[in-house]
Amino acid sequence: MNKHLPTCFKFGLAGNIFFVLFGIICMIYYAAFGDTNVIVLPIEFAAYTCEVLGFIFIILTFVWFSRYLRHRLIMKISFSFYILMELVLMVIELNSYKFEFYEPYSVVLAIVHSIISAAVCFSFLSLDPTRVKFEMVIIATCAFILVGMIGGIINIRIYFGIIINALAYIFLFASIIYMLNHEMLDIDCKGDKAKVSEYRSTFFD
Repeated sequence: MNKHLPTCFKFGLAGNIFFVLFGIICMIYYAAFGDTNVIVLPIEFAAYTCEVLGFIFIILTFVWFSRYLRHRLIMKISFSFYILMELVLMVIELNSYKFEFYEPYSVVLAIVHSIISAAVCFSFLSLDPTRVKFEMVIIATCAFILVGMIGGIINIRIYFGIIINALAYIFLFASIIYMLNHEMLDIDCKGDKAKVSEYRSTFFD
């Protein structure tokens, strides 16, 4: 395993922590002002700061994936799409009063967002599909993400799904870091020495 790989997941962990903060700020704003066009500069500054920092760390995670992980093309493409999807949703959510087409309470939007996010999470199984404990982590994370669709059903804006996603990925990345530190995962990285299996026969001894 490449020595830089744990740092990759630490970037992902930090990015999703900022996404949770972004969601909480949105929650406070909409609880206080509803769907009005009131602009509160300190709240906007805090929200944009969390959003920008979150995406900086998440993009670093993707760069590290591309730089150090072998293969896993589906996971890399899926994760890049996920980053773009969250970026679009966060920008629109924070400026929803500017977009007439946007329906932040849409049940369909909440369901589609959760299903796509869970599918992206499932692609992380390619990191090490041979470990049962890691499979359980992926399944638990996907289940947690799917809870996000409840937001649309109970009439909460899409930021609820963003918060749930971020919390789920915090769990996923924290679990991966823990498993890497305890050598519970074997992730094939660029620059690793080839694994050679030695076979010995006693037939001619």
